[in-house]
Amino acid sequence: MSNSTVQAQWDLNGTAGTAWETVRGFMMASTSDNVQPLALMVCERFGGTLAMTNETTNKVQHVLLPFEPAPISFIKATVGFSRKDCATQLGKSAAGLRFLGLAAALVTSLGAFEGAKALELMLKSTTNDATFLPTTRHLKEVLGSLEARSQRCGFSELFATWQMLLREAALPHLFPDPDEVPRNPPFLRTAPSVEAIAGLVDVFRQVARMGPATVTGATIKAGSAAPWVLAFVQWCVEPPSVFLADRAVVERPESRIRVVLSNDINQPVEITIHHQVKELTPLLLGPATFFTAATGMVAVELYRAWLLPELGFGDGSLRLLPESLQYAIPQVLRKLKGGWFARLGQYVHPGRWPGRSNKWGAADPYCPSPLPDIRSIAATCTAFLAFKDPIEFTMPDDIIPIAELPLVARHLASLEQNCQCEHCFPDLDEDSIPEWCTKERFFRSLSFIIMDIFALSLFDSPSTLLLRLSVDRENGIGMEICISELIGIGSCQDFDNLNIITWARNMVGHVLEEQSRVIISSSKGQVIYPRVFDARHLENHGYLKLCCLPGVLRYQGETYDIVSYPVLGIERLKNQPDPVTVREPVSRPLNICRDFGSSWSISVRDNGELWAALLLHSKLDGSRWIEKDPLLLLENMANTLLVDGCPHDPRAELERADRFASYSCPWEDHPTPPPGTSSQVSVVAVDGADDLRCIALACTGWVSAVLGRNSCLSCCLNVCRDNDIHVLIL
Repeated sequence: MSNSTVQAQWDLNGTAGTAWETVRGFMMASTSDNVQPLALMVCERFGGTLAMTNETTNKVQHVLLPFEPAPISFIKATVGFSRKDCATQLGKSAAGLRFLGLAAALVTSLGAFEGAKALELMLKSTTNDATFLPTTRHLKEVLGSLEARSQRCGFSELFATWQMLLREAALPHLFPDPDEVPRNPPFLRTAPSVEAIAGLVDVFRQVARMGPATVTGATIKAGSAAPWVLAFVQWCVEPPSVFLADRAVVERPESRIRVVLSNDINQPVEITIHHQVKELTPLLLGPATFFTAATGMVAVELYRAWLLPELGFGDGSLRLLPESLQYAIPQVLRKLKGGWFARLGQYVHPGRWPGRSNKWGAADPYCPSPLPDIRSIAATCTAFLAFKDPIEFTMPDDIIPIAELPLVARHLASLEQNCQCEHCFPDLDEDSIPEWCTKERFFRSLSFIIMDIFALSLFDSPSTLLLRLSVDRENGIGMEICISELIGIGSCQDFDNLNIITWARNMVGHVLEEQSRVIISSSKGQVIYPRVFDARHLENHGYLKLCCLPGVLRYQGETYDIVSYPVLGIERLKNQPDPVTVREPVSRPLNICRDFGSSWSISVRDNGELWAALLLHSKLDGSRWIEKDPLLLLENMANTLLVDGCPHDPRAELERADRFASYSCPWEDHPTPPPGTSSQVSVVAVDGADDLRCIALACTGWVSAVLGRNSCLSCCLNVCRDNDIHVLIL
């Protein structure tokens, strides 16, 4: 690291380059990100006082490289970063790069608000002129503008790596009795207080400064925040030596900083600064009882290595995973069902027509599945868990309970011996608080991994994702509980297919309100949305597939966090058009709505939100008619059969007109036919128009339908009548 330029204090007297060039750059950057220009300038000047390794500044500089934004065509937005934002402006100077390094560590692990509180303390302690000190709110805005870019800088990877190292090396010494080892030790997920962080930065400054300085190093003692402190030391100064009491965990004789892990996990950060002549009195930084929850975003490989021990799969129990998942996932795919037709996953059988019942439970090849082909799920499972051999899902004729698998049965028996729940330990003292059953916890952990596999299978390139270091899932847990009960006790319930999407959003750090109808979410430097909205092409297998783009969502020059359908604005009609009258009987595929098309209605709201709806419009005069919730497309697919690619000419006409069918428009109601007319079919005549097919499917409500594509009218009508369905969308 370059220690010679670390300053003791900052001020705004004098700037690099001409005054006008500097001010102009900061004004443009602050305007781009809606931050206070003076706060941005102060942060850049403050960077000159920071110790930061060359490796860190190189990483920071790398993520600032500009790249072409990616379009989201259906709402006419883009995903990427501005070439004139705050991060780009700060990256133009060495001091700015150092501040970006500090900001990346703070904002990715603590969040913008806690990071701003720590930053405010640092600024106050390094200036004699408080005139230009920014407020906490202004500093929060600066850090918030840097968060998306900072996610890929690498501090979270260091944090996770030190967590795993200490979990392996320190837990056996902190808790000699294996039964007393906490499942999720608090020191694996906390950061020091903001006062302690400010003190650490000051110590790093003293250690890094050269010339007349007499400081030769420092010893840092920490408890629960030790992994974060270790990552921060390596990020700012150098890889430290690590000791547990008097035992070396990682010894680096050349390192100037030594970190000692206390036997007391509530130990606050305590620092002893070493001088050439004497030792200073230890500094106690922050109260012993206050810690900040810390998290971060990491690559898939590191997330896997961090996750498995968190869920109780250590070295011994890792052997259970291939066998357990080999049987558990097929059972889940076979038995869980959503809506009238949707199944989680199926095999793709190219060239088979028509389908027949098989042991996977698919009545025919028309049943849609929200997940991709089962072979794709198996490939995702193998890659995610880094199995040496590709996993092959096994589905015998008789379902084998997971608990009866040899390795699993032995593991459950060992868990039961030490379980303190009411079921496994009936002699529990009445005054004792029963624990959560360890066997039930095993099945919940297994179902958690299965849900992660399902979510990752929705992405075309999951290896490029950043995943949140957390086992908390604020959304989508209903389906995970269903899976746990299915593989644990055989109980089977219907699932809500949108639970898979909300789980996937949580994995990539997007935590949403429970009742929100989210179409696009943007957070942690990633933008997520269902691929069908861009393609307007509904897949029989994997209709919930997701797109993930790096960057932030930008619409008309502004940045937004979420695009949603307003819950309170459901079914807004604008002069619903009259039905198009067709006098001829149903005999051939038609599009009777050529004068209509679908588009998106976008309205800008407050607090970084866009409202969006699927819109029917007139191609003749631009009139706007019906607005629909786009998520109805995905929900109604569970009640739809998709007939794709029959062996006949899709344009073939019927040999004679069908007297029990009639043409209709996408927006017409489809009432249930009266008794005795089960063969009656309403044919939504939008042949060849994918955009109108989407409108039609969104308008079906809870009525089941057949969606025809590349298939003749006769085969589509046959599927309708074979399954007692009265709506056909051509």
